Amino acid sequence: MNLIKRFKLAARILTKGAEPEKARRELIPPISLEEVAEARQFFPMGKFFIFGHARSGTTLLTRLVRVHPDVHCNYQAHFFTRPPLLNSLVSDPDVGAWLARRSNRWNRGRDLSPVVLRAVSDFIMERDARLAGKNIVGDKSPNSLLDGRAVQLLHDI
Repeated sequence: MNLIKRFKLAARILTKGAEPEKARRELIPPISLEEVAEARQFFPMGKFFIFGHARSGTTLLTRLVRVHPDVHCNYQAHFFTRPPLLNSLVSDPDVGAWLARRSNRWNRGRDLSPVVLRAVSDFIMERDARLAGKNIVGDKSPNSLLDGRAVQLLHDI
């Protein structure tokens, strides 16, 4: 980040009180296709998310999906729909700096924030599905809580 951008960010924080989560979210790089493939080696279960407004039939859909013998769909983990959001795990500037530190050989010069977020959500979902003896896992959360931003937040991670 160049010096002018830093001054602008500092001025915005002083005058408007910028949201730390939003400022860090803009810096989180997208997960690469190679990183997705690597995550699937560790967390191989198929995953899905059901989003929808309250009273739109998402609970009925979830109950119907859960009838399938291979599918585990739990209710409202709120990874992307209710603060604190999943990306708050890496939104702290110190954590973000640690995950992006180029001198660390273990991160191969890339910011590992998206890999950490993917691993956390995959672990939480697959752990619950394994306990239930299932091999496909999903989550159902209302999308109306953050003005419909849940799908965009899911895409970002």
